[in-house]
Amino acid sequence: MKKHFYVAILVKGFSGLVAQILLLRELLILFSGNELSIGIILANWLILGAFGSYVLGRRAERSKYTLEAFTVITILFSLSLLIAIYLTRILKAAMGISIGESIGFLPMLFSSLLVLSAVSILQGALFTYSCRIYSLFSSPGASSVGRVYVYETVGTIIGGIACTYLLIPYFNSFQAVTGLALLNFVVCLVLLAPSWKKGLFQKTVLAVLSVLILFSGYSLLAGQADKLHHYSIKAQWKKQNVVHYQNSQYGNLCVLENEGQYSFFLDGIPNLITPIPDIPSLEEFVHLPLLAHPEPANLLILSGGAGGMINEALKHPSIEAIEYAELDPLLLDLIRKFTTPLTESELNDRRVKIQHVDGRLLLNKTQNKYDVIFVGIQEPSNLQANRFFTKEFFSLVKERLNKGGILVLGLPGSLTYVNEELRNLNSCIFNTLGSVFSHIRVIPGDGRNLFLSSDSREITQIDKMQIIERLSQRNIAAEVIVPWHIEKKLHPGWQDWFSRFLEGGSQKINSDFTPLGLFYSISHWNAVFAPSLSGIFRQFERITLTSIVLLFAILLLLYFF
Repeated sequence: MKKHFYVAILVKGFSGLVAQILLLRELLILFSGNELSIGIILANWLILGAFGSYVLGRRAERSKYTLEAFTVITILFSLSLLIAIYLTRILKAAMGISIGESIGFLPMLFSSLLVLSAVSILQGALFTYSCRIYSLFSSPGASSVGRVYVYETVGTIIGGIACTYLLIPYFNSFQAVTGLALLNFVVCLVLLAPSWKKGLFQKTVLAVLSVLILFSGYSLLAGQADKLHHYSIKAQWKKQNVVHYQNSQYGNLCVLENEGQYSFFLDGIPNLITPIPDIPSLEEFVHLPLLAHPEPANLLILSGGAGGMINEALKHPSIEAIEYAELDPLLLDLIRKFTTPLTESELNDRRVKIQHVDGRLLLNKTQNKYDVIFVGIQEPSNLQANRFFTKEFFSLVKERLNKGGILVLGLPGSLTYVNEELRNLNSCIFNTLGSVFSHIRVIPGDGRNLFLSSDSREITQIDKMQIIERLSQRNIAAEVIVPWHIEKKLHPGWQDWFSRFLEGGSQKINSDFTPLGLFYSISHWNAVFAPSLSGIFRQFERITLTSIVLLFAILLLLYFF
């Protein structure tokens, strides 16, 4: 019995982490997640878990049926996890939020609290009951708590490995949750089986467990869990034509089809559209930097190259090689699966070399030099993305650029809607670029500001006539980048306007270990979706690590006092 309970504690730790990861990933699709949403989800999980451990767990000391109660709570935990996954899928439609639309701070806080409540509270209660049952097999006291914690931690490690290499790549969320429930039911049945003669309550619990084992096993083998998965997807995507939905180690990928047009969503955020992408944005992002270079031959694209960017770059006759780094191989697999003439010509061109690797890691390892490096990431909206907007990254790029080479990146911008948060974000990255590169040229736009950085003075001296002349010489067919558009974009008035826009903005430098770009990006997101909380976010910038430590010390002293 004692050995069986050790296994039960391991399974409890395993189940807790798998539940946390699955719910976190599902909620990130709902929230179009960044670090703020991850923090909210984890904070709610911990608070609810502590509540369950304290409130429900206190009954463990007085309960006559501790093992039976542990079994009942495990059953409820398994069933509530299944309900929570389904609730996450339908919540956006229930809230009346459109596909691809972001959710504000307060709806995010309360909706995650609702989704996580039952699962987290029951998970917290299971820890207290585990400690109580363990103490029945050994000497009671604090040591039993420590040993249960150790066994549970081992279970969480196994759960993390299983999630990464087994559950996420090969099973959908409902299959994983049903399999997890089956595992928990079997373990509880083994624990409770020796007491089946004790009374009606024990026999009833055993009977319920037997039925649940049969039902969950049937759901897995007969494909009922998979049917529920597909039904919930239709509700999640509001009956759009979902042709593919799959999790990878890096995120969730969903492909919608409408009359031959494919839309690829990464964690609920629109990533690319084929075969007709956002032509104005792509042409401006690709052609203006390439026209600013006298003869671009070798390019590096860090993320976002497929679906139009490579196609536009290949229009320049001087291009000899394009190296394209995309971290998630599943994205390119799906682009090839739902191929269009645009993507097929891009990915099959002999000049294009695709690397399934993190872009920054590629820059660290390669000895190649490039004329132009494009950062296809929209903004530093999370820590992973922020690594491509830091001083350390820009210094690495500088080493990999040929003489006169250009780094190209974009940031959110607007010619009409200006706020302090948007100013701080652009100013911070502008100053970070300025700490590495000698010259920066910014082309303001509605939706995205285009940053060109180089050690060559030419990018600041380039004018509309030179760009138009190169456009004509290279015989580039473009729909948007035409002489009148170039004249408008490169008008000196816009440079003066942007300089005035940056006045009073943040003068701080974004770095790997001081990710201010991430902070300003989240602040800008919050100003758009929860403007009433902007004042609070502005105060956060003034908080330092020293003040946090001092506040914690004061609270600790007050507690002891």
